[in-house]
Amino acid sequence: MPGAARHVRDLPREVADAIDEVADVIHEVADLIVDIADLMHDVADFMHQVADVIDEVPDVIDELLDVINEVADVTHEVRDLNDDVADVIDEVFDPISGTYCQLPVTGAASFDRCGPASRMGLPCLGASSMGLFSKISDRIFNRRKASAPAAAPASGTPAPVIFTGSKNDPKVSPPARNPAPAATPAPAQPAEPVDVEAVLGGIAEEKGGTSDWRNSIVDLLKLLDLDSSLDARKELAAELGVNAGAHGSAEQNIALHRAVMRKLAENGGKVPDELKD
Repeated sequence: MPGAARHVRDLPREVADAIDEVADVIHEVADLIVDIADLMHDVADFMHQVADVIDEVPDVIDELLDVINEVADVTHEVRDLNDDVADVIDEVFDPISGTYCQLPVTGAASFDRCGPASRMGLPCLGASSMGLFSKISDRIFNRRKASAPAAAPASGTPAPVIFTGSKNDPKVSPPARNPAPAATPAPAQPAEPVDVEAVLGGIAEEKGGTSDWRNSIVDLLKLLDLDSSLDARKELAAELGVNAGAHGSAEQNIALHRAVMRKLAENGGKVPDELKD
């Protein structure tokens, strides 16, 4: 049986070859395990880096908050500086505005704040220092006075009649030696209160009649061509002592509107009760 003997003789070699192939596979698996281990190390390093970044985020947020607080502090300081500058300007110009812009005058308006200054070619310095309510009342009351008909001028002394004794003398009787005393003029009637509702209604009609000035302080200010911004309403609230609600809220706006109407009534205006209460 020479074939069987040859097969038995070759078997160890085949087994050795198989063992070599298994060893190669084991080496490849080992290399793969090493690669996986290296990848896991890389992932671990990346996770550590991410953790470090996450740890730095609160510090960055704290730095941003510090910057925001510093900006807010600078803004407050600038606002305070603006207020100080405004106070200095008011102290400088108030005496000047009292001299040039607040002199009583006669005519359609009983109190012309800028008449003397404008006639002298000077800017009205007092107008800028007027409170917002003063501007509101000025627009309403002075509009009424400006629209009132001017009183007829009093008749002057008649021209003298001269008699020369000629035929051309006027055919009139000469004046009496003791003329009758002139009639005493009737006492002036007290001024009627300004009908605020009528004045504002007339302005609204001239501008198209779409204003809600009866309920809205913003529309009322716009109707009178005045500043209706939140800052202006804050100043008006401080001027009238209105503390209802937050600045800009509906509650404060309603309280401001009613306070303005009550103040107009206190200053001689005729205001319906439903606009004051």
